[in-house]
Amino acid sequence: MRSLFPSSTLAVALLSLLVPHVAEAQCGRPGVNGYANFTFPNGMTSGDTITYANVGMLGGQAVDVRVTRLSTTPSTGFTHTLQGISGAAVVTFASAGAPGTPGTATLRLRYEIFLTGTTTPAMGDFSAEIGDLDRTTSFTERITPTLGGLTAYELSRAPPTTVQAGARATEIVFSGTADNGVGSGADDNAVVLTFRNRTSFDIAYEVEHDGTTFNRFFALDASLPNFISSATQTGCVPVTDSDADGVPNLIDVGAIATPGYLRESIVTPSAVILYGPNPNQHYDKSQPRDANGAYPNSEALRWFVRDADGKRTSKMPSFAGFPPEQIADLVAFLRSLDGKGPPP
Repeated sequence: MRSLFPSSTLAVALLSLLVPHVAEAQCGRPGVNGYANFTFPNGMTSGDTITYANVGMLGGQAVDVRVTRLSTTPSTGFTHTLQGISGAAVVTFASAGAPGTPGTATLRLRYEIFLTGTTTPAMGDFSAEIGDLDRTTSFTERITPTLGGLTAYELSRAPPTTVQAGARATEIVFSGTADNGVGSGADDNAVVLTFRNRTSFDIAYEVEHDGTTFNRFFALDASLPNFISSATQTGCVPVTDSDADGVPNLIDVGAIATPGYLRESIVTPSAVILYGPNPNQHYDKSQPRDANGAYPNSEALRWFVRDADGKRTSKMPSFAGFPPEQIADLVAFLRSLDGKGPPP
């Protein structure tokens, strides 16, 4: 029996080039298709840990969510509270006084899921919306989830979106670009994060300030009624490095793409061009910001070029010339990547 693993030449080429064409990433919705539906009970602490008890079901079992402060940078001059408000896990991050010097303050939190009443980790799929990411002349709000387990995201308000996504080391940075003038938890200025097969995740909450006093709110919501509506979504954007090793992967492509779609992406890569933003694309900060405060995209990492008529054409070459049996082997290999463990 022939091995499912493709030749190294074809595999390396496709792992680096095929990812942008697999546009069928799954963005989760609480309580739909096995995704957890979490409601955070009321409660508040200014300490470093809060446990939200019995927030919902994950994999058929009741679970708790524990939120722990990992760090605050700078380490002095800033305060925080962790609390449950209207079913959301809300973070308040404030300066103890006027910082005096412009800079960025960062509060990094870890969210861990346990079987209710125990310290036994619970693994599953879940998604969370963080809304009201604002930008004014005095501050810019950002969140930076670590990539481990993050498989997809989507932004509200398109066009134009009021949240900018950019790459930074092992994180994707989501920045507010406008002030919507609404309290925490608002659906505009929002991002939805989808995690698969995780027991925990980290999020850094950042405030870039002008040196004056600030008191900012971030609401993480994981219950369906409060999610952004389909009318405001940018579409589901796959995260191509969901294991956070610095290399694009197709860790769950077998669960979200059909054999026909995979074969088409290999043989005719320009048949489908992903229109959403590339999470690996850098923004060109040498250029001025636009009216919404967003930097223009750098052309260097775009995965397509435009012909004279403006039509998008993939930078990925066609592999139609490879033997049919090798293409069939590659499709079978990619189908084996279902996000549930290493390939066979």
